[in-house]
Amino acid sequence: MATKIVDYPFSSTFAGINSLQANGTVNTGNNLPNGISGRIEIENGVMKSTLDQNDALSAGGHRSEITSPPQTVPGEYWYKWSLMIPAPWNYDKNMVLMQIHDTPDGGDGARFPNFALGIESGFLAAYVGDVDPPTEGGDTRRIARKHVSFDTWHNLCLHTLWRTDGFGMLELFIDREPIFRRTNVGTAYDDAIGPYFKLGVYDFFSNGDYGTKTAYYKDAQIWSGSGSYETLLGGPPAAKERLVSAG
Repeated sequence: MATKIVDYPFSSTFAGINSLQANGTVNTGNNLPNGISGRIEIENGVMKSTLDQNDALSAGGHRSEITSPPQTVPGEYWYKWSLMIPAPWNYDKNMVLMQIHDTPDGGDGARFPNFALGIESGFLAAYVGDVDPPTEGGDTRRIARKHVSFDTWHNLCLHTLWRTDGFGMLELFIDREPIFRRTNVGTAYDDAIGPYFKLGVYDFFSNGDYGTKTAYYKDAQIWSGSGSYETLLGGPPAAKERLVSAG
């Protein structure tokens, strides 16, 4: 049975959240219970993440993100959150809205995060590295995408088996619809500390020239262990428009 290990409702405070990273500030939620002004805030009982192209770097990048503690490798996890992207977006290049980030040991080569979800040309787009972990590589490939419904809450669930031996798994559901499923692949890097969950707007690809971008989040959770789709998704998987599977 899966066990809830992280619960970030974003309803009233950031206290208890592992860290907040925005506009040159990186600190814990306990030290920033009201967030980072104009960048990571509670608005109407949800988290508002705002990134401006002129913001100072935070943790080496232009981002307005929160983080979870790291997870354990090997391990099975369910990452759940709700996302709303306000209209108009008016930016066709990729902007990352969620990622699972590795924890390098130091001296590691270039590597893409274990998983990233972005918005690109009106689609939610799922990305992994161009080579599967634990092999290091700095490039990316898009493995699936789905049309965004702007000004609408989407419920997302990423189900993972973090493994370094080629027997890992990644699958993503949006509003209970299966978007992609990858099995028998490496999904984690060979690090002493495992990967961690990040939510917020992030110019991962350093595209720039985006002005100010905002996304809203609520009800972020991480569950550990095996569980039923009906329980973790809030119902059985929905009929899919199209399933994209990559090796």
